[in-house]
Amino acid sequence: MALVVQRQPKSQPNPVEQAGRALRDFEAWADDEKKRQNVIDKAAVVGLDPKQAASVTAAASKIAGLIPALRSAAAKADPSVASLQNAVTLAKKAKPLVQSGDRADRLEGEHFRNQSRDAVTQAITQVAKIDTGIDVKGLVKNLKAIETALQNNGSLSDVIKYLNASISELQKVRTEATKRADSAQRIDVVLRAFLALNNPAFKAAPTAKEIADIKALLAGGLGDEFAEVFGTSADYDFFVEFANAWGQQIEAREQMTKATGKAAPVIPSQVDAQTYFAAVAKKGNSDVFDAYQSFASAFFVHRGIASVADLKLKVPDLFGAKASITGRRGLVCTGFATMGAEVLVRAGATLDGFSVGIHASDDMVLNDQLEEQGHAIARMTRSGMAFSVSNQTIELTKNALVGKGAIVWGDQSKPLFVGDGATMDAAVDKMMAKVAARKQALTKRK
Repeated sequence: MALVVQRQPKSQPNPVEQAGRALRDFEAWADDEKKRQNVIDKAAVVGLDPKQAASVTAAASKIAGLIPALRSAAAKADPSVASLQNAVTLAKKAKPLVQSGDRADRLEGEHFRNQSRDAVTQAITQVAKIDTGIDVKGLVKNLKAIETALQNNGSLSDVIKYLNASISELQKVRTEATKRADSAQRIDVVLRAFLALNNPAFKAAPTAKEIADIKALLAGGLGDEFAEVFGTSADYDFFVEFANAWGQQIEAREQMTKATGKAAPVIPSQVDAQTYFAAVAKKGNSDVFDAYQSFASAFFVHRGIASVADLKLKVPDLFGAKASITGRRGLVCTGFATMGAEVLVRAGATLDGFSVGIHASDDMVLNDQLEEQGHAIARMTRSGMAFSVSNQTIELTKNALVGKGAIVWGDQSKPLFVGDGATMDAAVDKMMAKVAARKQALTKRK
C-alpha cells in the first residue's frame, strides 16, 4: 500500500498545503528581490518584507500544529499492531485444529478462528482512528477482506500471510508518521530561527535545547526533511540553503566563543572579528585557515559586483554593511580579499599584496562591460607558508589568480588583465589602467 498525504475535505484546508504555498510565495518574493537588488544569490537579499515575515510565521505555525497530530498517528498504530499480531497467533493455533479429524479439535479450532477475527475487527477500529496526515484507507480495506475470510472459513494460510503483510504495512505507517513528525519539527525550528534572525524581538526563537538537537543535522541543509513533509525540496531551496548557513553560523560562533572566552554575537562586528583572530594567533596554519574559512562562509556571502566602486570598499564599509536575511553580509571578491587580509593579519599572517584580474574580450573593453568578469585575492604568508585568500577559501598557492596553482575562474577564452598592488585600491587602479590602455589601442584602430 502506498502511503500518501491524506486529503482533507474542502471545509478543512490541508495545513501542509497551506504552509507549502506560503513558503513557495516567499521563495518567489526572494527571487524577485534578488533581481531588484542586483545580487547573484537570494541569500544576499537585504531586508525582510513584513508581509513575508508574517507569511513565514503562519507557515511555521501550520507545521508546528501538524507535529502532535503526526505523533498521535504513530502512537495509534501500536495497539493496532498488537491486535494483528494476536490475530496471527490465534490463526496459527486454529490452522491445524480445523483440519483435525477429531470433532473437539475442530470446535476448538473454530473458536480460535473466531478470536482471530475479533482481533482483526478490533484492529480495524484502531487503524481507522489514524486519521491525520497518513492515508490508511487501503490498509483498512485489506483488513476487512481478511475479516471476511475468517468469517467465511477462508484459507487460514492466506489469512496468516495477509495478516503479516498488513502488520508490515502498519509498521510502515508508524514509521512514516514518526519520520514526518521529526521532519516537521526540524523545519519548524529552522523557520523560527530565520524569523528570529530577522527580528530580535521574535518571541518564539529556538531554544538552546532545540538548537543542540538539530545542529548536527544542518550541514548540507534539510532537503530530505522538506521532501518528507512537502513531497519535494526543489521548491524550498532558499530554506534548505538557509538551514546549512545557520548550521555554519552556529559552529562558527561556538568556535569564536571557545577562542575568546565570551559569547559570540549573532552577526560579528569588525572588532569581534579582530578579537577572534587575535585569539587564534598562536594556532598552527591549518587551524587558522579553517577558522577563516568557517568564519567567512558563516557570516559573508558573495553578492556580485554592481559597479567598479564595489571593488574599492574599505574594511569598515564591509563590516558596516547591513546583513542579509540569512545573517550574512554581502561581499564581492575584493571585499573577501580585503576582509580576509584584515583578520588574518591579526592571526599572525603577513600581507604580501593584492591581485585583481578581469577576463574581457575586446568588445567588453570597448563597451565597459567588466563588472561580472573579475576576481581578486589577497596574497599572504604565515609561518613561511604562502597562500591566497580567494572569497571564502584559502588557496595554498602564492598567487591563486595567475601562474602555477592558480584557480580556474572567469572565461578562460578571453584575455586576462591583472593588477597587483600593496593595497586593493592600487591593484584595482593598475588593472583598470591596463584595460584603459587596451581600450585606447582598440579605439585608435578604428
